[in-house]
Amino acid sequence: MDQFIETLTSASFEKNFINDYCPQYAVEKDLEELSKNNELTQFESLDKTRIDYLKSLIQSSISTDGKSCDISNEGKDLCQIGGQVNGVESSDEVNEVDVELESQIQYIREIIPELGAGFVHKCLEFYNLDNEKVLNAI
Repeated sequence: MDQFIETLTSASFEKNFINDYCPQYAVEKDLEELSKNNELTQFESLDKTRIDYLKSLIQSSISTDGKSCDISNEGKDLCQIGGQVNGVESSDEVNEVDVELESQIQYIREIIPELGAGFVHKCLEFYNLDNEKVLNAI
């Protein structure tokens, strides 16, 4: 358990990892269970403060990225992308961009299925939504 906590703590500083890992695995649920089990079994090595700190690290990684991950719906593409135009959200433009972006993410993931949607999204952002440049870079 200590190794799991240490690994997760180290990885929590990598936003791309957390954004890809979060939708696939219920990390917060696991940490909550560890907290409960720690209280029941009195493990000395697990510190409730440490687990709470880890939860806050993961939440801050998720929230500062502008995406929200709903861990209750595992296995789905859960990254929600919001957009505004001049301070007012334009749903038609956002939906069109979302559909195009999802299409490009899906295209890249069909070619390289082991890549996470969040990682591919960040790559597409970096390469100005040019999926050929992303594929060449990977």
